[in-house]
Formats: sequence, C-alpha cells, structure tokens
Amino acid sequence: MEKLKITSDRIKQALDFATEAHKGVFRKSGDNRPYVSHPIQVATLIQEYHPENENAIIGALLHDTVEDCENINFKVIEDTFGEDIKNIVRDITDDESDLQNLPKDELKKVRRQRQVDNLKNICSEARIIRLGDKISNTVDITEVNDLAWQIGYTKFIRACYQELKDIKSPLVNILDEKITSVEKQIGIS
Repeated sequence: MEKLKITSDRIKQALDFATEAHKGVFRKSGDNRPYVSHPIQVATLIQEYHPENENAIIGALLHDTVEDCENINFKVIEDTFGEDIKNIVRDITDDESDLQNLPKDELKKVRRQRQVDNLKNICSEARIIRLGDKISNTVDITEVNDLAWQIGYTKFIRACYQELKDIKSPLVNILDEKITSVEKQIGIS
C-alpha cells in the first residue's frame, strides 16, 4: 500500500487532528501499533482509489474520532472542518447512546446489526470510508487469538460487504478478496 500523500492543507490538518486525538491509543491486535495507523490506512486506501474525493479522505482520517476519543464531538468536527465533513463523520459514527444499559455481548451484536442496516442510508463518502475501514479491519482479524471472535467479526464484515457491493469502486473487490482469504484461513465459507 502506498503512503498517505499530503496533497492539501485540509488533509494535513485532518492528519494532525487524528494523530493528536488518538494519541496514546493502540490497536487491539496487540502489536503496539498506534491506533491512528488505522484511520491513516483507511485514508490511504481511499486516496489510492478515489484521489479526487478529498472529503472522503479527510472523513477517513477522522472517522473514529467522535466515537473513540474524549472531548471530540460533532460540533468540534464542524467548527474545525466544516459541515460537509461533520455530516460524513456523523454518517460513519456508531451511535450507542441508547444502548448503554445493554450487556457487552448484546451491545456488540446490536451495534454491528445497526451498522449493517445503516449502510444503505449513509452518504457516498461514508460508504467508501466504510469499505476502507472494513478492508483495514480485515487485515487484523487473524492477529487476534480468539477463534469465536474471528468468526463473528468475519461474518459481520461479510454482511457489511453485502450492503456495500453495489458501490462502483475497486475497493469492493479488494474487500471481497480479503474477506474470502480470512474465511479460508479460519475455516468458514
């Protein structure tokens, strides 16, 4: 994969913002990669296949900030990056505000189903970001030493793929290939 190219001040601003927002947080795969490597990977995929879509690249860099970072909300995103970027980030952010009382396993199940159900209703930039997000997440599945989790997460990504496969993007085929490879590695098909 190519390296993210800083092709505008807005992309640089979003990269700096995401880096600061995710500071001190690491990926769940256990390899001590800074978490910000994930949104950078997603943005790089989008930039490689959709270089003309700067808003999607910026949205990819910011896609987990409201959901995962303290003191970051939609107003901060809008004040810093404008209404269009805020709307993209809102479309890609999982709203769990009404799910706080659910047990952890049930929360995960409901959150995943909502994400799948919402994929047809989000803006085109958010759908492209979700493709890149799932490609990036698929790379990490086999690094987690928990077969039940691997199977459940792979099925979730396959369900996301089914809702995104109508997008005209090379990322659709890349995601399908990645999921198929993981399904073979962990013994599901």
